[in-house]
Amino acid sequence: MEHRNGATPVAVVTGAMRENQKISFTTLDQLDSAEVDMQTVIFIGSSTSVQYLDFLFTPRGYAEKYGI
Repeated sequence: MEHRNGATPVAVVTGAMRENQKISFTTLDQLDSAEVDMQTVIFIGSSTSVQYLDFLFTPRGYAEKYGI
């Protein structure tokens, strides 16, 4: 919270690539209420990250660089 806005998107993935895989999305503000265990990986997005389907997508910025 010291370095990121509380609205920063966060993906919480439990049991990745296993039968018990579960993907949920939250924000940095609400991360403390997410269910996590030893099989959980947390992905903290950047200021440009967005949720798309079951993905946390971060564009690389080429559109701005080349005017696309």
